[in-house]
Amino acid sequence: PESADCDSPRLLWVHGGSWEYGSPTTDGYAQLASKIAIRSGAIVMLPDYPLAPQGNYSVIMDHILHALRYLATAKLGGLACDPVAGKRAPLFIGGDS
Repeated sequence: PESADCDSPRLLWVHGGSWEYGSPTTDGYAQLASKIAIRSGAIVMLPDYPLAPQGNYSVIMDHILHALRYLATAKLGGLACDPVAGKRAPLFIGGDS
């Protein structure tokens, strides 16, 4: 959201589809992310990952963990956040199946 700052919560939303279909751009996930961001003030990220059969459990989890690490540490939307020791924005993960 436009009002996001360095203390804004961050949410990684993993799209559904049983790891076989779907993407962040299908099934209204972009609209869902926008609504969550507006209502909660959170910075919402929808990672993409390889679907089965190219993506197996390990490959998909690696992509999700990479996205989570990025969300936790990245300078997002021009925010130049420099986390003070022990102080970080709240980080959440959610999704559907």
